[in-house]
Amino acid sequence: MMFSSISIRCPICTQLAEFEFANYIELRHKSDLLYFKKSKHFDVVSREGWSKYKLYYHAIHYRGISPHLENIKNLPKHCAPKKWQQGVIYPNITLHKSLGTIRCNICKSISKYELTWPEEAFFQIEYKGKNLWAYDRNTAIQLLNYIKSNDRSKRVESSSENYVTQDYFLRKIPEQFQTAKARNEIVKKLRKILGL
Repeated sequence: MMFSSISIRCPICTQLAEFEFANYIELRHKSDLLYFKKSKHFDVVSREGWSKYKLYYHAIHYRGISPHLENIKNLPKHCAPKKWQQGVIYPNITLHKSLGTIRCNICKSISKYELTWPEEAFFQIEYKGKNLWAYDRNTAIQLLNYIKSNDRSKRVESSSENYVTQDYFLRKIPEQFQTAKARNEIVKKLRKILGL
């Protein structure tokens, strides 16, 4: 499972906003790099390669701010719309900085944004100095149902192999949030943030 958009707190009004990861493509030709540096529809970012003397360049396309890739004329032939990738976050990544677009339905703001994850998760609660978070409303509901459940088996044994019965996200919840002692307080906080 991977997420191309996640729920965060709007930096302007602090309400629920959606962060959508930007599209990107590696630039392997100098002419492509020049094109994207001149274009108003893209940003160009660089990162160090295996050697500190080697830089890799990527063009960044912000969905919802720039026109759709299919509508941008004269893209370099090496950078056709179907060759672009959208950034994502995987459940096994807990600390992640990434570029994308933030949209808030409350204050109607939309802008380019650099995400710091999971610090900016909207669906996040604190318990005994530690944070428990979810990617979006759906995973927050999964989390609530899991925490309040008495049956939290993660694997079902069969004669041939183990079958995973829980989402990877749920299998990585730290033990301190899963104790019977923690259950009532965590369930109450999750219900509150979900408005249930």
